[in-house]
Amino acid sequence: MIDPLTAPALASNIVQFVDFTSKLISTTHNLYASTSGAKAEHLELEAVANTLRSLADDATPPSQRIKNVSSEESTFIELGDMCRRVSDELLCVLQSLRVKGSHRGWTSFIQALRSEWKQKEISALQARLDRIGDILNTKILKNLQIKVYLELQELNQENTRLQAARTHDIAFLASDVQAKFGEMGQEFKKIHEKNKSTESLKQLVLAAKQGRTYSAEQQILDLLHFEGMENRHANIRSAHHKTLPWIFESSTSPGSGRSDSGFVEWMVSEDNLYWISGKPGSGKSTLMKYVWNHDLTRMNLEKWAGSSQMVIAKFFFWIASRTELPKSQEGLLRSILYQMLRQFPYLIPHALPSEWHAYTSRDLEPSRLRSDDLQLPELLVAFERISSLLVTKNIKFCFFIDGLDEYSGKPNEIIPLIEALGSSPNIKTCVSSHPWNEFEKAYGQSRSRKLYMEEFNGPDIERYVRDTLEKDPTYQELQEMENTTPDLVKDVVDAASGVFLWVYLVVQSLLDGLLNGDSIANLQRRIRQLPKTLKEFFKSMFNNIEVFYLEQTAHIFLVTLKSFGTLPLLGYWFIEQEDDFAIKLEVQPLSMQMTNFGLKQMRKRLNACCKGLLEVQFNEANNSDNASLSSSVPFQWKVDFLHRTVRDFLREKEMQDLLTGWAKSGFSADLMICEALLAQIKTSPQEVECLHPEGPLEELVSIFNWHMLCMKPADEQSRARALALRDALKETMQRIRAAAGLSGETSTTDLLTTNLQEKGL
Repeated sequence: MIDPLTAPALASNIVQFVDFTSKLISTTHNLYASTSGAKAEHLELEAVANTLRSLADDATPPSQRIKNVSSEESTFIELGDMCRRVSDELLCVLQSLRVKGSHRGWTSFIQALRSEWKQKEISALQARLDRIGDILNTKILKNLQIKVYLELQELNQENTRLQAARTHDIAFLASDVQAKFGEMGQEFKKIHEKNKSTESLKQLVLAAKQGRTYSAEQQILDLLHFEGMENRHANIRSAHHKTLPWIFESSTSPGSGRSDSGFVEWMVSEDNLYWISGKPGSGKSTLMKYVWNHDLTRMNLEKWAGSSQMVIAKFFFWIASRTELPKSQEGLLRSILYQMLRQFPYLIPHALPSEWHAYTSRDLEPSRLRSDDLQLPELLVAFERISSLLVTKNIKFCFFIDGLDEYSGKPNEIIPLIEALGSSPNIKTCVSSHPWNEFEKAYGQSRSRKLYMEEFNGPDIERYVRDTLEKDPTYQELQEMENTTPDLVKDVVDAASGVFLWVYLVVQSLLDGLLNGDSIANLQRRIRQLPKTLKEFFKSMFNNIEVFYLEQTAHIFLVTLKSFGTLPLLGYWFIEQEDDFAIKLEVQPLSMQMTNFGLKQMRKRLNACCKGLLEVQFNEANNSDNASLSSSVPFQWKVDFLHRTVRDFLREKEMQDLLTGWAKSGFSADLMICEALLAQIKTSPQEVECLHPEGPLEELVSIFNWHMLCMKPADEQSRARALALRDALKETMQRIRAAAGLSGETSTTDLLTTNLQEKGL
């Protein structure tokens, strides 16, 4: 299809052809400017012929690349053909004049033309040129105005989605285009009658060209962006109220017992790297999220930047991700490049020149470009190109990269990349990781440019424990009723060893004790008897699960461990249903009352079966404009592990054997996930918002697809159930799309059918 932002240029080319040809057959166009005889005359004829050919070519759309031709595109093709036919006829005349080189003395092309044509033929040619102008005005330009406005509106929406720094530019462009269309509407008829080209149309072409530039920027940003890029950052708990301000203290605080972290000094200095380390569960990611979001971070970094522009970018590695990019070097580079280029889109042609050419050249098809085309070597080169420009462009960056220990490869692979990212004097990097030997060697040599969380978070732990307990009415009553109240807070802090996750679990245990009527003495005994390591704590939590729930517990944990993506809370509600429940279920959206009931019930079931090791997280809808819609409620609450250490614990062989022993015979996590997802899809809202390519239903279908392909049916009965689920999903999606007024299958369901056929299912 012809891009609405390309169409003005094509319209301008047609106008130029009509204008030039009209002048050519008028009495004002000199054939030659000198009296040097045949040689000058033939040179002039050659120039006229070349100009005609060029203008006719430019006025013809690339029809061989246009598929599913619309009526407007058909009109463009018709106009191009008309221009070419006029050009061919005049070129025949020019060729004839060149052959008859004996004719001398012509002062204009019209005199030469009259030697070949009669006045009637010349008038007919002018009428055809008029006809081209009329068609352009009546059939093209008015419709084009609407399409260009819609294209600019889409450009603005995409700019918002990608968070690119073109908001004001696109608004100015839209205003400019509107003005140009207004001028053109007043001038076109007048100019056409006088056979003059319109300056407004030329200006519109320039504005449309700028729009195509913005569109190309957006497409390349989209090429870098990947699903789940923000998930890890979004899922990290925010810091407890009034905790972590010590990171911005630039000197020792009286009575704090803590030394200066050196973080503020690092931010304003020329040193390029700072390392945050600590034990598992000590709060490293929480601190990284805290400093990334804090105004003081930007304020201090701007002191370092001076007169340069300052931009902060982030990446949070996520080893638990079911896809590769959030835990890979490629994902890190994609995210960093995306954040750099969305802030400074004018750097895109320098960073990715081949991709830029593909999106801006008429000779290439950008649809052939895929995200997979940008591999690690290309991304590294792109970063190096940007780095080399930062000094001259007066730009400085600071990267916050969390969880180097969650990188899927070896530490010695990621350390050189971090070094490369900070090689420019205009780039700072703050990283966090466990204190592994490799990271200690690379980053731990400077005492003033590193911190260990357990050395600083004692007062934060104390504040968290005290605030949480003192908000509990039963604890307040105990303090008032008992004459002596030992300091439970101090007992917890002393035993914590700086591990915030352990503290969180202890506080939950204390709250359970308060609910059960424990005395202060019993609460103290709880603290003394609780395991002192996370692993032992997790084991003790398993020992407290009621026997009745063991099978459900195993199924829930095994499903969460295996799931390709974080599953919606409502999906877990369908897990323990009878066999073939999902297939027999009617395609009918749940009422809001039933949806809320299911969410409430499943929260209770998770608490009973998983003892807090799984938590329910709220995720904003993919499209923020639809986040508040009731149709998004079934998808926004998702289930994930409390912490990475829980997932690691459950993956140990001892725990895998335990869970497998608790699960029912022949249990298949893949099969159970597919059944639960089919049930949720069947009962999901059927609004169009849920069905767009990046919408929640497509996400569920993608997860279903992945688990269907992973499935290894143990017998013929299991194979039959898998095939029934596949067919039911396909039929369900067709019915939902039809109910929403959409036709055809999605690419995801098409891919599912193809892949399963290749697998033999």
